[in-house]
Amino acid sequence: MSEFKITCEQAIFTSIRTAMGEGYRIIASSKGLRPDEKQTITRNSPSHDALCSDTPAFAFYSLPSGRLCAACSCFAGAEHTGRGGQRVYTHSAVFSAKSFEEFGYNPFHVLRAMQRDRVTEPKLNPQPILEELPLIVRTDEAGLRGEAWRSALSDASRRFVLQGLLGERAMILNLTMDWFEAAEALILGIPGPLRPRISFCAGSKFSAGRNLRLHLLRDSTPTTRNRSAGQRVEYVDRDLVPKAPETHSAWASWVNGLWERGDLAALSRRTSRAFKDASLETRERAGRWYGATDGASQTETGKLLSMMGETLEPRSDRTENEIIAEMHLAVQQVLLDRFQNMTWPQIALFWPALVQVWRRGEAGCRFAQPLVVAALRRASRENPMAAAEAAVAVGRDIPPHAQAKDHQSLLDDTLRRLAEWAGQIPDDQRQPIRGVAQQWRVIRPGCELVGRIFDALRQVAPCG
Repeated sequence: MSEFKITCEQAIFTSIRTAMGEGYRIIASSKGLRPDEKQTITRNSPSHDALCSDTPAFAFYSLPSGRLCAACSCFAGAEHTGRGGQRVYTHSAVFSAKSFEEFGYNPFHVLRAMQRDRVTEPKLNPQPILEELPLIVRTDEAGLRGEAWRSALSDASRRFVLQGLLGERAMILNLTMDWFEAAEALILGIPGPLRPRISFCAGSKFSAGRNLRLHLLRDSTPTTRNRSAGQRVEYVDRDLVPKAPETHSAWASWVNGLWERGDLAALSRRTSRAFKDASLETRERAGRWYGATDGASQTETGKLLSMMGETLEPRSDRTENEIIAEMHLAVQQVLLDRFQNMTWPQIALFWPALVQVWRRGEAGCRFAQPLVVAALRRASRENPMAAAEAAVAVGRDIPPHAQAKDHQSLLDDTLRRLAEWAGQIPDDQRQPIRGVAQQWRVIRPGCELVGRIFDALRQVAPCG
């Protein structure tokens, strides 16, 4: 867990009677808020009878200045105007886009901080000029371990909404409850740098005037469905999802896999990175790499090695390089585990591809070197001649990233084992060994271990 102290501008929007009149408006704010920011907050804050239930509602959106706003709304006693119903009270915190990046592009971290500090408790007689609002934002995963969102969202609804949001469409999602948890699960399916564009409200009634991208609400009557008809927004019911054309997205498939496992913490860690470019092409690449990481244990060995060969060139985006490195580490561990349970003839089928990866620069060598070690050690135990023959491919032109001393020690062990074994082989079966030893004499002229192999071959084999 990390903690970040951020300083926010703040505003209170509600309805109270004052000497200046009555009605819903910003009744208090800090000095740093600009007029156009106040206008946006006013437009996006719910007013009379605009909440779906007695539970708080939440919103997040960007401001004309480029800053971001997180807002909590709740009921604050009876409406004082005499028209009945509950007064709605909204407290907004405004922070920088830079801060948003630092705490993982997650607006729910800010909303939780506001709740922890009891910022959202109604204050109906504030001073009109507020101080700046300090918040301690925590990026711990405690808030990501709940299960309510899994029952709130159906598989079809979350897939449809994710594709819609990634496709720049506006969505209304009709849920009975758990709007906060469902909203966070959906937002975490979006790459972090894109989230400032995914404005949302959760738990307040639909208003076309807010012009938000995602509305999570309860529409127990067809009021919202009817009101949204003809608007540039798609209505989605949890259990009645519009039919969409079949499309394949590696990113969406991978996100849905983590949703199915209920692992929001892993989803957050991997989508909340500072992608330099979160375009469709980048998302799809990242989705394939993340999917390959998670599915490595179910992927055939040859395909894994082929996939490694396609991802060895460094990329300009540091985040992409980090994702690739994680994939390489996961695949490497899967293959090491497999090699422990495979015979050398089974491993030998993949040896040429493994050597090819090993020679592909720093990333390839770093990935393949432990596998080369595991493969040759397995071969030496089963068939020292096959091991020495295979080692020829990694015995010359050793890449600079192979840790030459350790690699030469591996080759020494392979040749030593062959020297110990060669003298035990019947004379009429030694010719293949002589051929392998001759290759090593070319690679290592004057090598004492190679000389020992020839000495062993000149000895009379012991009688069986």
